[in-house]
Amino acid sequence: MNFKRGVALTSLLVSLLAAPSSADRPKHHPLYPQRDPVIAYDEQVTENSQAVAGRCKDVLPGQLEQSIHLNIPNFTLHLENRRGDELCSSYSFPVRVGRHWEKHFGKVKRAMETPVGEGVLVDKKWSGVFRYFDNVWKMKCVEYEKQKGKSVCVSRRKVLVHRKDEIIRETSTFTDSGQPMTVPIEYKWMHSLGMKIYPEGKSDYTTRCVIHATTDSHTVGNAASHCCVGLRIDDMLKLYGLVSPEQQRGEISQQVSLRIEYKVVERDGDALLLHADIYDRKEDYGALIRSEFGAVGEDLDPARVDAVVNAAKLQFDAAYKNVRRKLLQDRFITREEVAQLHYRVPIVELGGDLF
Repeated sequence: MNFKRGVALTSLLVSLLAAPSSADRPKHHPLYPQRDPVIAYDEQVTENSQAVAGRCKDVLPGQLEQSIHLNIPNFTLHLENRRGDELCSSYSFPVRVGRHWEKHFGKVKRAMETPVGEGVLVDKKWSGVFRYFDNVWKMKCVEYEKQKGKSVCVSRRKVLVHRKDEIIRETSTFTDSGQPMTVPIEYKWMHSLGMKIYPEGKSDYTTRCVIHATTDSHTVGNAASHCCVGLRIDDMLKLYGLVSPEQQRGEISQQVSLRIEYKVVERDGDALLLHADIYDRKEDYGALIRSEFGAVGEDLDPARVDAVVNAAKLQFDAAYKNVRRKLLQDRFITREEVAQLHYRVPIVELGGDLF
């Protein structure tokens, strides 16, 4: 070995030894912004303050009344910013909510539902941690045999791969096109907003459910969490910046009111939106449709209302069964499947003079 080649090999060896291992290197995934979150937030304060002020150009963000409204079966969160009765700006985000079934099938566990009630946002957290809700077991091969020159598994057994309350470091999810991918959880981007909710029918409040980012964007538009409200990472970063925009983190100094409802029938311009009864509350769609129009609702054609309700329920039953099965099996859920949890009907199809 000549001298120059020896020096080159020695330098390469030193550089390899000095380089951090793959386990030590920071993990970056395209799902996350490729920037420092503190710098990114500071740079966007002015822009977010202007977005909150909206059409009320002469008002500062701290002088506005902020409120969040969520209709659970509509899977949409609305942020409104008002000066008195004047709406200065509003923003909407698709969300996922708490599930109704313990494991999407079988035993009902209502503690996982997102609670209906009123309250306030209490804090902005830069990064919390997600923990496994239960022990996670997987079938793994424990014995192989050579068959025709190939290793073939001949014995499998359940193996504990994650313990309950262990911090989740990565998650198996899907791209927007449905391709499987593994995502490392970069907690510095998993911002959250704490909620203090007074659930209906209860005298005490709860703070165990929060609004936070999720890496499983395909579950947005479904009942998939353990009571929390989940947004796609980019949506959560936007919402986080719009809520009390001049405050980067900590207890929220300005009151942001919160209202969470459960309405399976909503008016939407010249149409009605019907939503799947995801918490199995036995909602009377016909009565709710009539009450939406007050006294005028009595003029609706009962046969047309029944036909719409029956068609919607058939669609909802099939759609919800399908998405629950996919959630249980960790399979990709398409936007078309999510859309089947909602039914839109023009008001004129219901009969009666409603205008």
